[in-house]
Amino acid sequence: MNKVDKSKLYKKLETAPFEDKPPAAGKHKRESQFYDIYPELCDFFMEKAGSPWSTYFMLKARYRRRMLRDQTIDNFVYEFFNKNVYHNIIGSFMIDRFWRAMEDRTANVGVIVDEIYDEIGKTHPTKRTIRDYMEEGVSLGIFGEARSRFNKTLLKYYPTKLMIEHFMQYYRQEFIFLKDNNITPIVKGVTDRLDKNPDSGQFLKDTT
Repeated sequence: MNKVDKSKLYKKLETAPFEDKPPAAGKHKRESQFYDIYPELCDFFMEKAGSPWSTYFMLKARYRRRMLRDQTIDNFVYEFFNKNVYHNIIGSFMIDRFWRAMEDRTANVGVIVDEIYDEIGKTHPTKRTIRDYMEEGVSLGIFGEARSRFNKTLLKYYPTKLMIEHFMQYYRQEFIFLKDNNITPIVKGVTDRLDKNPDSGQFLKDTT
């Protein structure tokens, strides 16, 4: 089994904005090809610059970029859950099951392939492919597996300590990044907008 490089998994994310800049070009929006294509869209969002929603969206984009660039390289736990949308669904489904099982104090965290298949939506992949995904996770030490006590034909998968630790740190990193970037007043501003108009913040609706 690979070892988690904790310097990558747990390091504090830098909060400063990225310094990359677009190639030298015109300094006015009307010299932009993108503006030529989407003038109304550009004018709309430029008008909203600095608003609570605009600030929140920009900060979330910066967090995701920082996380994906700085936190996922050469880390097999991140790589496993980000292989494709199905691995993402499996991880989210299993960790939600874990926290609910802790909250209701049942410890019923095991999931079977049929449950994962239903969660994905019965379109793709096949149950055999899902089973292959799960067995790969078992081989990496991300999942554990055990036969059901009540039905020995059922093989249940559960999150190992490694998986639980990964998701705790993953979610914790996001919270700390947002907190360090003064998310509290942004949340208040967005909340005020939503209280006034539940449709606030939706794409291209002048309701922000």
